[in-house]
Order: sequence, then C-alpha cells, then structure tokens
Amino acid sequence: MCRPNICSTSRSRSKTLDYLTTRINSRGKKRVCLRLRLRTMEEEEEEKEEEEKKEEEEKEEEEEEEEKEEEEEEEEEKEEEEKEEEEEEEEEEEEEDIRRRERDRQRQ
Repeated sequence: MCRPNICSTSRSRSKTLDYLTTRINSRGKKRVCLRLRLRTMEEEEEEKEEEEKKEEEEKEEEEEEEEKEEEEEEEEEKEEEEKEEEEEEEEEEEEEDIRRRERDRQRQ
C-alpha cells in the first residue's frame, strides 16, 4: 500500500507517480500503483473538464452581456430616432398652423 507521506512530500504529481511506481514495483505491489495513477489521471481529466466548462460558461456570459449591451444601444438609437421624428412632425405641424393663420388673416 502507498505511504501517504511520500505523496504529500512531493510537489508535482508526475514525480510522485514515478517515485511511487519504482518503489512499489520493487516491492511487487504493482496494482496499488496503477490504481493510484488512474485516480490521479481521472482527477486531472475532471479538473480539465471543469475548467473547460467554466471557460465556456464565462464565454457565454460575456456573449450574453455583449448582446444585452447591443440591444440597449439599439433601443436607445430607436428612441432617439423616434424623438427626432416626433420633433420634426411637431415642427411641421407648427409651420402648417402658422401658414393657416396667415391664410386666414389674408382672407379676412
């Protein structure tokens, strides 16, 4: 069986695994080593998958935020256009009113 102090003293997993394989193989306990190696490989794969998922989620969130910002900008532009159109219409109406008044005055 593996000694936990060997695992905890080494900083990198690959060195730990190599050291454990040589020590365990020399004692004839190969199965324990293979299980340990498989566990660590699985853990690394799980960590990679989790990191990829996190990155994907972050990208999706960023895309959503960008889309929201674009939508807000479009809405603002639409509102500005509508305001401008309304102002133009009001000006036209005022001009028409002024013309009507002038015509009415001339008729009288």
